[in-house]
Amino acid sequence: MPEQIVKDNRQDQKPISQDYLLEFAVFLKTYWLAMVAGLAVALAAVLGWSFYSARRQQQQTHAVAMLAVAQTPAQFEEIINQHPDSSAAALALLSLAGQQHAAGQYDQAEASYNRFLAAHGDHPWVAVAQLGLIQCQEGRGSFDEAAARYDAFARMRPDDFLAPQALLGKARCLHALNRLADARAAYENLIVSSETNSLWRRQAESFLALVERDARAQALPAAPIPAAQP
Repeated sequence: MPEQIVKDNRQDQKPISQDYLLEFAVFLKTYWLAMVAGLAVALAAVLGWSFYSARRQQQQTHAVAMLAVAQTPAQFEEIINQHPDSSAAALALLSLAGQQHAAGQYDQAEASYNRFLAAHGDHPWVAVAQLGLIQCQEGRGSFDEAAARYDAFARMRPDDFLAPQALLGKARCLHALNRLADARAAYENLIVSSETNSLWRRQAESFLALVERDARAQALPAAPIPAAQP
């Protein structure tokens, strides 16, 4: 049997070009610092964003905890001032405005509602602030304009959960203007449209009873003036 000759494949491998090694060394020398700097910047950005996210979440949690126990205007203002970009600050502003309105501080409440709209114009509860501004107008006795704005609000948002409240406000203003027939019609329409909502229906029925009372009082004949005694 003839002797098999084993060929050493290593003999076919070509040595790496010295020029290639030199070019690679030059590349590293030229761009190594830039590569390291780029990685450092990317790492710093990731760490910075992680720290920012954690810090922001911590502030949000703290603001919500403060809102949970807040009861006074000063406490609501503290949340607004300390955490102005938090979701709790938006709710604190609405709560503050609601308290001011309930206390008859209509100018302050109006200012708070406007602060909310300026700072949180894309908030889901923008309509609450807009309705609150109309309620402030009603509270100051501008019944004509408030009635018109209540009506416009309800027409623009017929399916909004605030629409019945706007219609109720419109009817109140008409009653205050002594437009008893219009107020009666407004309350009756609200009663019909609120058949499935007992809360609004009961309120409308209660206010309608007051309208009917005033209508009966105006329909009574005036008492005769006693004749002067000779």
